[in-house]
Amino acid sequence: MCGIAGVMSKTSTPVTKLDGLVNTLNDRLVHRGPDGGAVWVNKTQTIGLGHRRLAILDLASEANQPMTNEDGSIWITFNGEIYNHAEIRKLLLKRGHQFRTDHSDTEVIIHAYEEWGVASLERFRGMFVFALWDESLNKLWLVRDRLGIKPLYYTSTNTELVFASEIQALFSHPRVKKEVRTQSVYDYLTLLTVPAPHTMFEEIYKLEAGTYLTITSGDNLVITRYWNPTDYLNSVSDTNESTALKETTKLIQESVALRMLSDVPVGVSLSGGIDSSLVAAYASKNSKTIKALTVDYQQRSAYSESEAAAEIAQGLGIPLTKEIVTEEAFNDAVSSMLEQQNDYPMGDPNTFLVKIIAAASRKLGAIVCLIGEGGDELGGYPVYQTIDREYGTLKALAKLPKPLRLTASKYGPAIVRRKLELIHNSEIVSRRHLHAFMESEKQQFWKNPKDVISTYDYLQTIMGEVPNDAPDHFLRKIQNVEFKLRLPELILPRVDYPTMSHSIEARVPLLDHKLVEYTLRLPFALKMNNGEPKYLLKKIIANLIPHFSTKRPKVGFGMLLEPFLQESVPESLKTEVFADPKHPLFLYVKREELLKTLDLEHPASHGLRPWAIFILSRWLKCHLD
Repeated sequence: MCGIAGVMSKTSTPVTKLDGLVNTLNDRLVHRGPDGGAVWVNKTQTIGLGHRRLAILDLASEANQPMTNEDGSIWITFNGEIYNHAEIRKLLLKRGHQFRTDHSDTEVIIHAYEEWGVASLERFRGMFVFALWDESLNKLWLVRDRLGIKPLYYTSTNTELVFASEIQALFSHPRVKKEVRTQSVYDYLTLLTVPAPHTMFEEIYKLEAGTYLTITSGDNLVITRYWNPTDYLNSVSDTNESTALKETTKLIQESVALRMLSDVPVGVSLSGGIDSSLVAAYASKNSKTIKALTVDYQQRSAYSESEAAAEIAQGLGIPLTKEIVTEEAFNDAVSSMLEQQNDYPMGDPNTFLVKIIAAASRKLGAIVCLIGEGGDELGGYPVYQTIDREYGTLKALAKLPKPLRLTASKYGPAIVRRKLELIHNSEIVSRRHLHAFMESEKQQFWKNPKDVISTYDYLQTIMGEVPNDAPDHFLRKIQNVEFKLRLPELILPRVDYPTMSHSIEARVPLLDHKLVEYTLRLPFALKMNNGEPKYLLKKIIANLIPHFSTKRPKVGFGMLLEPFLQESVPESLKTEVFADPKHPLFLYVKREELLKTLDLEHPASHGLRPWAIFILSRWLKCHLD
């Protein structure tokens, strides 16, 4: 796991002080790779690649990057892991390729590109972003993995393409401008993130999950999608429960085993829920030295799962370290993250719990940490039941004459108004992804509504990629948003950023692409038999851990922060934000209208909305004050 950066001339003209520019970008990524850093620049000074190394596989210096092939015609800087690299290496050796490293997956990418070109991507099983320069074609290739586990950002000046693992590195380039993008602030207030390829900044782009970018001199930039979750959602399997259970079990077991591949110690984050317990159980079968970590909030929450985590760890024979999170520690995590990695307002408060886990993992010496993200997307969230039931009602309401719907949306009861708002341009949008403010609420407090377009337009577009022909089509539409927006741009950044801030490599076994492809095709009648979320995963864990209780209600990881979110955050908003009429937040929103919407005296009923404003206001202070 590492940090990568680079600068390329778009005109075949040498870049002035190219070494210095790439070194400056690289220096901003030290936390992502404390074990070494290097820069390579070609002879014509038209391309420079930078790399910061967190040594996980093949710790020898021969595996350092940027790395080249035998004749220096191909160069690469790579962040991630190719878990099946040994299998690919054997195949390449049979085809006559020679390797200088003992077991570097980076060198495998180079030779795979030599052998199969772009088609080599089909063979890679892992998490990755990389920049590969082909000198013979004068061509740069930027790639992001299928699920978007690793981030990659880029921008263009008049003469250069600049890219890096984090946006803040881009801003160290003197010709890259910083300007907050208004539409992104608006979208964030609903989604708690920004749909790729956009970011919180004008002209700064994020490479979308499952795509690659190619560029040659002359500024011929092309982006190609090589993997699409929609393809699997639109191809419904007709398998039976027995086969689905057997295949899902095999794929999870295989995925965890692959992710134990490491030359440094491996740990596992254990919450006590189904997903992390599944990962911990299979990990313990592959390692006798694995350690587990769990967190609990100092102020006792009804949502604490620390006792369940201790029970699971004991049953599996894994030593468990419990990290107690105080309000002071949580605030410190927020402040330090904003100072070090403030690419975007981290709208999911779990980000900072992961940061605390990462710090504890470093302290334990577990440089690799397995995390259970993805199980809900594979098996079905409990809220999917409610959404599916609502769909029939919403379809009926959508058929009402538009004037009648508009009248009801203005004067009807609050519950009716909220449901009617989900009907956008006669289509139904996913309330699953309205994490903070609904469109009508934003229109009330947004300063210049004519300057923005509805966030629902984006949701409608993504949902529209799944047709209405399958019996469970609405849940499939929602999953398309999960895998194209929520996972790559909200959930996975809350894993990558905080773990990399402590130089920890986080791995997500439940998001192996083969496992994802298989489960996306399964009908919800199998995945959520009789409406039961994670039906198949519960069957698997019951066989794996007989003492595991599948009857416990789902508890969100961050729900143990409830006391902080309902008490401390509203008070901070009053003193830090609303007491300051010149706060940069009020460049975008009307102070009094927002205050009315938030109703800070009764924050318990407002979910993540106070938090969304709290972290956005701090982020804006960093960039606009």
